[in-house]
Amino acid sequence: MATIKHLAIKGKSYAFPLRYLTYQYDEKTNQPILDENKHMVLRDEYLIDAIGVKSPSTFQEECENWNSQNHKNQKESEIKLHHYIISFDPKDKELGLTMKKVQAIGMEIANKFFASCQVLICTHPDGHNKSGNMHVHIVVNSVRKDAIDKPDFIERESECIAGAKIRASKLSMNAMKAEIMEICKREKLNQVDLLNPPNEKITEREYRKTQREQDKINIENAELEKDGLVPSKTEFQTEKDKIRKAIKRAIHQANDEAEFKKILNESGITVTESRGRWGYKTDDLKRTIRARQFGTNYEKEYILSKLGSIEAIRSTDNYYGKLKKKINVQNAINAADTMNFFVKNGLFSTDELREKLSVAEKEYAQKQTRKDEIWEKLNYTNRMIHNTGSILVNKRYYNAWRQTPADQKDTYETKFAAELANYRKATDDLNKDMEKYGITSMPKLDDLKAEKNVLMTELERIEAEVAQSKQSLDEMQILMNNYNKLLGKEPINKKQYEKSKDIVQENHHSPTI
Repeated sequence: MATIKHLAIKGKSYAFPLRYLTYQYDEKTNQPILDENKHMVLRDEYLIDAIGVKSPSTFQEECENWNSQNHKNQKESEIKLHHYIISFDPKDKELGLTMKKVQAIGMEIANKFFASCQVLICTHPDGHNKSGNMHVHIVVNSVRKDAIDKPDFIERESECIAGAKIRASKLSMNAMKAEIMEICKREKLNQVDLLNPPNEKITEREYRKTQREQDKINIENAELEKDGLVPSKTEFQTEKDKIRKAIKRAIHQANDEAEFKKILNESGITVTESRGRWGYKTDDLKRTIRARQFGTNYEKEYILSKLGSIEAIRSTDNYYGKLKKKINVQNAINAADTMNFFVKNGLFSTDELREKLSVAEKEYAQKQTRKDEIWEKLNYTNRMIHNTGSILVNKRYYNAWRQTPADQKDTYETKFAAELANYRKATDDLNKDMEKYGITSMPKLDDLKAEKNVLMTELERIEAEVAQSKQSLDEMQILMNNYNKLLGKEPINKKQYEKSKDIVQENHHSPTI
């Protein structure tokens, strides 16, 4: 199935696209891979063409000259490039898809939608994490090169003028999606409907984060297993994934909208509503996530329709009988686990449990605050390392520019535009951080790296403590809920306690989340 993604590029220089397309970059850090001599390494295989410029190698120079003539893209905040990535199903190779055919499709799309622009078209044979999906990059200068008659996929006449800024509007994106679907149909390739929103939606950012964090867990677990220990956590879940699973459970448990929201609320998820559309928020999220970002299966209309259909199924005696039996068994387990916890911890009433819960909440909040402080300091240190390193790498270009005669400065600056821009940006950013944090002299790179290692160690320790504190807090909250539901909110008396104490095994554990 072919998919298309759009990225608006602001901060990168015009030298970056050609480097990224032709040299090897680390998928996790997005940094160039260097050989033993600290030189960038060319990609093993790629195809590249250009439209609106003499050749791919002159893309940077021609784009910058054209922007300068039209007084566009002079600020860092402006969108300089539109980057489209069209990816194909790995199974398409079995249907005859080759790199040449992918490049031809990329050229076809570029000629139809960006014929009057400055464009790079480059095909790579493999995707993220060696997934095997061939894909083509289409990188477009955001300033139009030649005037055109307004086509149907452009909203404004003003975008068709030479020297005007172009946009990646919803209209143009839908037109490109429709064109890709038609091409896949023509070439007999696998394809899905790109124009209608998916039932389940996972963004690339979430996917990449899951991959990164899962890799960390796998490495940590491998070390634990070497020492003969059993890992306590084997799978990483994002907050979005936790919300997805909680929603799916709630759909099958709730009778109506009010009960659905109540079940989610008990799981720590608040359902919000704005202009008839739902959103979801947890305590760990700073912002509400709109339901449509999860896919159509998580929007209000779909969920309410499912609640109705499930209610119809529940009306049958057979289904209800099995469900009731299952609930009774689970209630008995919950009751036993709750009593065992009270006995093991010497508690006689829910007041004592509430006090214990309050202490756990404060401890968790303190650890979370400390974690946020370390994260902020680590982010600052990473910025300092990046900017200091960039200054050291590009300083020789800046010094040479200063010593260049005045009549040759423009030529030198054009030739080394990327290096000079990186030096100036790094210097400005470093000065801002130094002023903000009261630093009077430029820090040493080795000192910053040592500080980063200390912070990473501290972060790993505090993250483990936060996770353990959260698990303990959740367990006690579940016990409190179980006690209120199953034991009628009555405090445990001395007779119940002594009777339970005699039958509880010493190694019996509290309920698992």
